[in-house]
Amino acid sequence: MAAGHYIQQGISLFALYLPLLVAFVLAFRVLGFFDLSLAGAAVLVAYTVTMFANFMPSLAAIFVALILNALCGIALCTFVYLYFIERKTPSSQMLIVSLGIMSIISACIALVWGQQSFAINVFHDFTFIYGSMCMLSLILLFLVVRYSKWGIWLRVLIDNRSLAEDVGVPVVPLTIATEGICFFLAGITGIGEGVFTYVIPSINFASFVVIIGAALLGAFSFSKSVVALAVLVIIQTLGIAFVNTAFASLLMYGSIFVILVVFYSKPMVVAA
Repeated sequence: MAAGHYIQQGISLFALYLPLLVAFVLAFRVLGFFDLSLAGAAVLVAYTVTMFANFMPSLAAIFVALILNALCGIALCTFVYLYFIERKTPSSQMLIVSLGIMSIISACIALVWGQQSFAINVFHDFTFIYGSMCMLSLILLFLVVRYSKWGIWLRVLIDNRSLAEDVGVPVVPLTIATEGICFFLAGITGIGEGVFTYVIPSINFASFVVIIGAALLGAFSFSKSVVALAVLVIIQTLGIAFVNTAFASLLMYGSIFVILVVFYSKPMVVAA
């Protein structure tokens, strides 16, 4: 009985983190930097869902909130990110820009909704709804990327942006659309975060570290990052099962640190 509970908890955590992980990796592969604003988008959509659910059905509130989130991503990429990308701004500086956007989103949430913390209590069987939403969104994205003309262009853009421009790939519209998709996926995680835990007017640090760690461990490869996320979730779930939540966090963060040190450490070459 207890084992089944922890297995279910691990699966729920994996499903919760997966859409945002895919969004981070996709944004990194297309934009060329780690887009921290996606974390702010994940928190924002949880608040907008709660707001819309006061005067429309729950599923409609989800749809409207996710579409608005995607439009925010499109606007952000159009009016902010493309300006820097076209000027070939270094990825380290773009990271700071995205951190600033994340901070602005967090501050706006606190300004509009205050410092209150609340759960989204608008679904009767949310586990099924959320799981279906995650699976359908990710399967649809996979099919589009794998078999559509847009997907072929996207793969060329990911492999070589300069080559994509030379062969006539619509790089700018594709980049803008990708950021909108990433904000949509981040919103799915934000909804789950609000339902399974609670929504706060700031970034959920624990979830954020897990997702960043999985992306780094997977070297921003989709398949490797998903495997890394599964391993981290297993570590976290085992820590909760055998000790407590605090120990699970310590075990998970320590594992991320140790694995990163092992994988990214290179022997120093001394010139003769």
